[in-house]
Amino acid sequence: MAKPKGRRQQITRSSIHKAKEHEVETIRLINAALDQQPVDLSALRKLASVRGLVNNQLRSKCWPLLLPASPSVRSSASPPASAPASCTDPSSPIHSSSADPSTGSSSSNLDGTASPGSGSDCTPTTHRDSHVVDCDVVRSLWSYTEGWAEEERALKREELKRMLNGVVLAHADSPSPVYYYQGLHDVASVLLMVVGERDASPLLAVLASVHLRDCTRPSIDAVLELLGMLFPILAAVDPQLAQHLQDADLMPYFALSWFITWFSHGQRLLQDAARLFDLFLSSHPLMPLYVGAAAMHNARAQLLRLREMPELHTFLVNLDLGQGPALDQLARQAISLIKLSPPLPLAQRHLHHLSLASAVAPAAALSDVAGAWGVPEHPPWEKLRRKERGGGGGVGGGPLGLVWRVLLLRSRGREGGKGGLLASTALSLTGIVGVYLVAAVVMTYGSGRSGQQGLFEAGGRSLWPGLGLFLQL
Repeated sequence: MAKPKGRRQQITRSSIHKAKEHEVETIRLINAALDQQPVDLSALRKLASVRGLVNNQLRSKCWPLLLPASPSVRSSASPPASAPASCTDPSSPIHSSSADPSTGSSSSNLDGTASPGSGSDCTPTTHRDSHVVDCDVVRSLWSYTEGWAEEERALKREELKRMLNGVVLAHADSPSPVYYYQGLHDVASVLLMVVGERDASPLLAVLASVHLRDCTRPSIDAVLELLGMLFPILAAVDPQLAQHLQDADLMPYFALSWFITWFSHGQRLLQDAARLFDLFLSSHPLMPLYVGAAAMHNARAQLLRLREMPELHTFLVNLDLGQGPALDQLARQAISLIKLSPPLPLAQRHLHHLSLASAVAPAAALSDVAGAWGVPEHPPWEKLRRKERGGGGGVGGGPLGLVWRVLLLRSRGREGGKGGLLASTALSLTGIVGVYLVAAVVMTYGSGRSGQQGLFEAGGRSLWPGLGLFLQL
């Protein structure tokens, strides 16, 4: 029996009143943390993750505190507005690309910086993926600038372009350079729209070297390694569902967009994307995978009804996280899950079943001194494996695990010269991977998303060729 209309209205008014009270209390608690000398970062981090930062005015104050940038990063995050002619002239030495980039014989490095002895002392304004940035910027900010005049949107896109090029160029001389990837523009767009270019640029520079460090490498290897942790994370809260997905030979490619864009590619409302960023900026770099696992657990009834790999993939690519209060609840679930099964112990327990080699995010730690997250410069996995040598191991996960490892080997280009057995195995299993890709693409096109622009549809060269079409992000 349906509730009377007056009763429904009373419940609605009561819910709105409680939500308003919760918001007012959250603002009071945040301001109390900000008023402490020094700022109570521990309390601020907890409030941002569990309750959210409520509005963009508070985010402008809190996000730079949650992700502090050094003075040098803050000053160098944005490229200069203008440069000497020799820097912008395509015929100048630092733009020369006549030589094979893999040989290093060109007068410029892959990141666009001048090579030693090139004779150029100007600051570079381009890098190897500048044209990809151009393509991605052109199709950015549509949902966040709905109703804007085209001139206003164009100005905001120029700011976005400066941010993306600036984060690459700011790390150009670093021993660990940062490379642009398609999806970074989604993260940068949320930062830009919430806190503005001045504060968003250093935030992005820090993210590129910490939370998103495994994304800003020259290849996709480290990200593929991290995606392999999703099912073990899910199994910690829902082993039945995790087994169901693995029995269907489902690979975690559906989660690529979740991780590399912090779910922002699928969020039409800026407020919802910003709420997720409150959580991610306050948390371990792998928190997006925990959010994804919590969302999968919430959708377990629908997922358990699906049996075929392509339909499971399609459902998860289009997984709806909800809005407003639903995101608050999802954040609390993810926080509980990461406490139940922290990243590094989880990775260590499954070390022989995962292909962790170059990824550093699972080993991230919160600094007691700086109050900020950091990742190690070098991955610890080989050292850990040496300690555990003799305790068994090998390829885990059955046939799916073997396909996963072969894909990683092929992406690293290590299959050549390894002998006939590995070469023939790679050749045969590539067919299995191909079937997976084709089936998923067919199902994705049939899901009604064919009219939506994908993350990898730009006209420029992608750093991760071939995956964009398949993933239909």
